[in-house]
Amino acid sequence: MGRPGDRAKGDKVNGVNYCVILENQVMSEKKVISMESPNLNKLQAVVIDHKTTIYIALNADPVKAKERYFERANKKSILTE
Repeated sequence: MGRPGDRAKGDKVNGVNYCVILENQVMSEKKVISMESPNLNKLQAVVIDHKTTIYIALNADPVKAKERYFERANKKSILTE
């Protein structure tokens, strides 16, 4: 199991799935992507409406954050029309 061509299709090595095309000796790895969630204790919540809450830095202005949110939402709605 030293070379990529020695592995069978679908083998797992160290928790990684390998896809091997034996004729061309091509191997692609499916890598594990890990994301860390932001610490909400370091952010302040700004309620936009009953369904939407955004989180901003503790020292940021909530009124300006709401304005920016609505500006972006309006730009998106204009582009989709």
